[in-house]
Amino acid sequence: MRTLLILLKNECLKFSRTNQIRAKQKQAMLGYLLCLLAAALYVFFVCKISAAFSVSNNAETILLSLLVPSAFTCLVFDLAAGILWGGGLAAFDAQMEAQLALPVHLSVFLISKIFVVYVTCTILNGMLLFPAAVLYGAINGCGMLYYILLIADVLVLPIVPCLLGTLAGAQLFRMLKKLSV
Repeated sequence: MRTLLILLKNECLKFSRTNQIRAKQKQAMLGYLLCLLAAALYVFFVCKISAAFSVSNNAETILLSLLVPSAFTCLVFDLAAGILWGGGLAAFDAQMEAQLALPVHLSVFLISKIFVVYVTCTILNGMLLFPAAVLYGAINGCGMLYYILLIADVLVLPIVPCLLGTLAGAQLFRMLKKLSV
């Protein structure tokens, strides 16, 4: 567990060093930041449009017009983050061979790589899902259990798309690396 915490700290420090990123990684980071900007604009839009929905509207309208598109957008962003960011981490890490030589299990090493992607996707999912889900819960008169399950949903939602995206992205980047050589 101590080794996992050290590797997680290392990955977070690597993430924060934007001045040491190569040109291709800067372009990928710029694309990801544009996706985050689009997500922030989407959250702003949801907050503005929630005022248009009054308490007299039924829950089905809110479910179909806000909550389902928000969940679908979260899945698409999580998959894109897994492909673009997680796949790049798994395929292009310059220190991978040196870190694999350490007496650390491969699973701990990969968890520390993907954890940063997972946390970012969880924050993004929270920004996208909470406004629509809170409005849905307010109209339905949901209790505390609904909000606890909502938090659990936000924590669990990015796991599968991020992992699938990371696997697909790693294979894609490896194929592109072989083609460019």
